[in-house]
Amino acid sequence: METALVFVGLLLLLLILGVPVGFALLITGTAGILLFDLASPTFIPQQVFGSINSFTMLAIPFFLLAGNIMLKGKLARYLLDFMSGATRSIYGGKSIGLTFSGAIFGAITGSSVACTAAVGSVGYPELRRENYEEGFSNALISTVGALGIMLPPSLVFILIGAVTGVSIPMLFLAGIVPGLIETGSIALLAYFIARKYQYGIIGKMATLKEWGKSFLQAFWALLMPAIILGGIYGGVFTPTEAAAAAAAYAFLAVLFIYRAIGFKDLLRILNESAQSTAMVLFVVVGATVYGYAATYARVPIYLSEAIAAADMGPYMFLTITMLFFILLGCFLDGISLGLITAPILYPILPHVGVNPIHFGVVLCTCIEIAQITPPVGLNMYVMSGISKTPVEKILRNIPPFFLVRLATVLLITYVPAISLGLVNLVN
Repeated sequence: METALVFVGLLLLLLILGVPVGFALLITGTAGILLFDLASPTFIPQQVFGSINSFTMLAIPFFLLAGNIMLKGKLARYLLDFMSGATRSIYGGKSIGLTFSGAIFGAITGSSVACTAAVGSVGYPELRRENYEEGFSNALISTVGALGIMLPPSLVFILIGAVTGVSIPMLFLAGIVPGLIETGSIALLAYFIARKYQYGIIGKMATLKEWGKSFLQAFWALLMPAIILGGIYGGVFTPTEAAAAAAAYAFLAVLFIYRAIGFKDLLRILNESAQSTAMVLFVVVGATVYGYAATYARVPIYLSEAIAAADMGPYMFLTITMLFFILLGCFLDGISLGLITAPILYPILPHVGVNPIHFGVVLCTCIEIAQITPPVGLNMYVMSGISKTPVEKILRNIPPFFLVRLATVLLITYVPAISLGLVNLVN
């Protein structure tokens, strides 16, 4: 037990001191292995290499590259125009169209930050042009951006599957219905707020000709999720191969169809994608070493024994872990939160009767909330940089969105069929 306390305490201390998450995880795992003689020192470099020497992990750089290409190609503009055409005749039409276009763009990129940046750079000026309040506009886009990690392909699901062994295609499938529910709830909230404060300009619904034109412009962007998911569930691609196909398709679409970038832009895009990949993989390395060290220190066993002693059922366990995730989300970014907790909590699931795929979706919903929870709230900082709005002003408009997101977390947590319905259909 003392060993387990040292593991948890040292990690928390390093995080409080501001040590980057990847370094904090790697230092804690290495210190535990060496201090308590849990394994040979050669175990550490083996785990460092083994954690990233994985075919599954290749999906991360490819999806990040695809997302960056789509971001630089400004495809969010075409998606917003297409979705807004059907909603501009109702209160908050532009904000509702932005919500659904953000969900589609999230399904293209798999990244919360990329989705927020793309939708924010295009959607924020549009909202302000229609007299939406500054703080509301930023809060809405920050919340919509988080959808990028629920709707497939999701980087968070890829990482959870990679470190726990849970089927990534099944995690993708499990995220579809929860993602649609989340999108609908955000759009509904945007409607009521816009109606209350008279935000937006109510115009005529797009004619069939206008909507057809915007559909043709958005078609190649809309086709990308269909290629990825159709290829995976049609047995054509593995998730990693689908990621490579997505990157190739994004490049061809943006370069030759939309002509939004040139070959000279590609080097910069590759460089930015490489930097993003390095940051994510370093956290993966640290989390892997920490997870193995914690396992050798019997941390999951101690937790299992504590849960058994408390006679904790599945819903009590989910409630406690959900509150724990939301609390940690105040201090950790989403990817770090998932990588720190998944290796420790997944071995416990059989003891409490929780489906590992459902738990992955619950974890992802909590990570989404972490993206808009202070003081970290990464999406709020992204929007602050784009709109030049103080974070404090964005934060004052977050509570309604936080409450709606919390309601969807509770619904998804306590009704497993929402996550598992499609999974059970294909199994």
